[in-house]
Amino acid sequence: MSSIASILGGSVVAMAGNECVAIATDHIILHDGEKYDYDYGNLFQVHPYIYVALSGCEQDIIRVRNRMLLRQNMFGNVTPEIYAKNLSNYLKEPRLKPYQIESVVAGLNTETVEPFICGVNGSGELLNSEDFSASGKCPSIGTMCKALWKPDLKPTDLLAVISDSIMEGSDLKGADCWGATIYVLHKTSEEVVVLPRD
Repeated sequence: MSSIASILGGSVVAMAGNECVAIATDHIILHDGEKYDYDYGNLFQVHPYIYVALSGCEQDIIRVRNRMLLRQNMFGNVTPEIYAKNLSNYLKEPRLKPYQIESVVAGLNTETVEPFICGVNGSGELLNSEDFSASGKCPSIGTMCKALWKPDLKPTDLLAVISDSIMEGSDLKGADCWGATIYVLHKTSEEVVVLPRD
């Protein structure tokens, strides 16, 4: 039996580079063999140097996003590591049923400018990584990331690698392209790229 995140949600991926990080999400939901376009805010900024992307059940994504934005307003400025732990703690809180989401966190430490990325599964377990983290409906994105990622990528190279990974890994090329949104965060700049739907 496949997880609900693989049935309903889009794919999300985060990558680390040389004093930069990138995070991306595709704009597609597969359900019962049908493709649906979506862009309902599953990739969002929680701090000038921290981004989160969620995949899975739409209602759970919206609920977790709103709750974490509220908590961010209460806690103020935090490091990416602390934010990931806050998200993990929230997902571990007792509920009647667990959230059906998977997420990735990407950010830069404002003091050291070290990139930070990690995945957080639906039960709140942190999946720390130094290179990339991917989750969602397309496991082939992880394979593409493994094939294309190299250490110490510059922001422009990181953008090329993450866009190729999500487009090829999600099989978004050609007539079935639904597009993707990518954020590349560097210590001196931020770039947003929306890959259009064909």
